[in-house]
Amino acid sequence: VDIARQLRGVTAADLKAQPISGVVPAAAPPRDELDDLSEGIASLKRTGAVALREIEAGQARLRGLMDTIPDLIWLKDLNGRYLACNPAFESFFGAREADLIGKDDFAFFDRELAEFFRENDRLALQADAPRTNEEWLTFAVGGRHGLFETVKTPMRDADGQVIGVLGIARDITAQRRSAEALGEREELYRTIVSEAGDGIVLFDPKDGALVEFNDRACAYLGRTREVLGSLSVFQLFDHVAPERLRGTLDGLNASSGPHGFELNMRLPDGAERQAWITAQKVMLRGRALVLAVWHDLTERREAEAVIDQERRVRDT
Repeated sequence: VDIARQLRGVTAADLKAQPISGVVPAAAPPRDELDDLSEGIASLKRTGAVALREIEAGQARLRGLMDTIPDLIWLKDLNGRYLACNPAFESFFGAREADLIGKDDFAFFDRELAEFFRENDRLALQADAPRTNEEWLTFAVGGRHGLFETVKTPMRDADGQVIGVLGIARDITAQRRSAEALGEREELYRTIVSEAGDGIVLFDPKDGALVEFNDRACAYLGRTREVLGSLSVFQLFDHVAPERLRGTLDGLNASSGPHGFELNMRLPDGAERQAWITAQKVMLRGRALVLAVWHDLTERREAEAVIDQERRVRDT
């Protein structure tokens, strides 16, 4: 009877209060079946105590992790009612976790926004996989306003059954602003390069393949962007001895400083233009390339020739 009473009356608190190891008596008295049963019950209690303490320790670690992560974390059941959340989510809602549990979004937001949240929950459940969307959120505590990337995924129990939707929202406002600023800067640079009066070409000194070039280079060389992009430096300057051109590229690739030289450039119609070329090796994502800028000298050289001719006429 006492043993049966012990079994019926055991609680989780009793198990946790059990010592982990039993006390072994100095001399074992004669035993019977009841003694073995009593010892078995004591062993079960000790085992239960260890299991409960391990479960509680695991739950404490999980809770500490949720509370430490700055992202918003929450869990809803299949009907959209809150089961748990972390402090960051409490700040967004302006309510404690205890006040959220058992309630849905309609208890805190206007119908339109609540329907938006609920629809994303349904889509995540239908997809049976993580689903991501972006949304602007305003925190009830402090009025913080930002763009958040929200991931919602079905939550399963130990048997693999879907029990609800887990949501995690991360503030991506700074990343978005940085990306927009970078995009604006790239567009500005692209405009400057595209509208520059001189031809600008970026190429690989190893094989001479063109990597990028501006519109002025296309116009100056009399080729469309598609055609120019299919050519190499060796094809553009096929009137220059390959050995000389190869030596120039190797010298640019081996040097870190700028190089300037004058070069006759032959156009597709056979006309020749004189240009001053400034070239320098640059590193782009770990790749050694050469940036070349050329300024047309044809009119200047023609004007100098006229002045020189006039000077010689005067001197005769």
